[in-house]
Amino acid sequence: MTIITISNLFNVKIAVSFTTLLIIIQLITIVLFVILLIHYQSVQGQEQLISLHSFYSSSLNAPSLLSGAVIVAYTFIGFDAVSTLAEETHNPTKTIPKVMLSLALFIGIMYVILTYFMQTVFPDVTIFSSPDGVAFEIAQTIGGMLFSSFFLGVVIASCLVGGVSAQMGISRLLFAMGRDRVLPNKVFGYLHPTTGIPVFNIVFTGVFAGLLSLFLTLDQVASIISFGAYIAFTFVNLCVIRHYYFKQRNHSVKGILQYVLLPLLGILFIALMWYNISHIALVLGAVWNSLGFVILLFLTKGFRKPAPSLAMDDSDPSDKVIIPLPLQERIGRNF
Repeated sequence: MTIITISNLFNVKIAVSFTTLLIIIQLITIVLFVILLIHYQSVQGQEQLISLHSFYSSSLNAPSLLSGAVIVAYTFIGFDAVSTLAEETHNPTKTIPKVMLSLALFIGIMYVILTYFMQTVFPDVTIFSSPDGVAFEIAQTIGGMLFSSFFLGVVIASCLVGGVSAQMGISRLLFAMGRDRVLPNKVFGYLHPTTGIPVFNIVFTGVFAGLLSLFLTLDQVASIISFGAYIAFTFVNLCVIRHYYFKQRNHSVKGILQYVLLPLLGILFIALMWYNISHIALVLGAVWNSLGFVILLFLTKGFRKPAPSLAMDDSDPSDKVIIPLPLQERIGRNF
């Protein structure tokens, strides 16, 4: 956590360069991993490489599928954090949506390719000593000690990549809340006069995450993060219904299909994944959201005044966020 925090305390360009280097190493490792899987299968003379058995099994059941969906949802979480850097991006209204969609598509394709070859070459993971963490054992089997050691190092580096990106996004979100006085402005809305970095937010998240790591396992943290994502995705679907169906009164057949039925289907799918999430994630998630609700009651004085929100440009409130002048002046230096 110390390395991650130090990386984010410099300007954005340094953190991005560090992350980019680690991501390139990860991509090279994934390519090598797939090549070694194909080579291993050809040497072993197993069944054909192209097969549908990796996508369907007679023993497949709904509970197992939904349990896997919880894990998959966690692996996808993060691409939406790109939006938190909108104020430090050139032409964000066009760039950010394209990047988010492209990233989600790329991650999906990469996961399908990687898991397909793993499942094809090793259809029965029970042969390994740790089926829940089978990737390392597969790396050792197909590439020997040298590749598995390199693979383990890349896995550790990937944790750093995720940590740098997550802390960077959270610190910007806290800054926006501090700037708009949802949180104390002097602390959370502070920017370093030279780098334009919200240093207090970065230090705060570093200390907070470091303390949590003393009490929670990685699996528990993954479940808690998934819970938070499910809450956010649920309200995104609800907001779609409210905005398009009730506010804009889009009551056409196409509108009902797009803005009512599909969001409700999304909520139903999320509810099914909630059913398979860990108990500690449900408890801590409920406590966290209850705390947020209490804070909202305090800020709105029992909902007698509007809730604090991000400052919007009146000329086009749909897609323009007012960039604070100190940060706006430093965008050119950071990028």
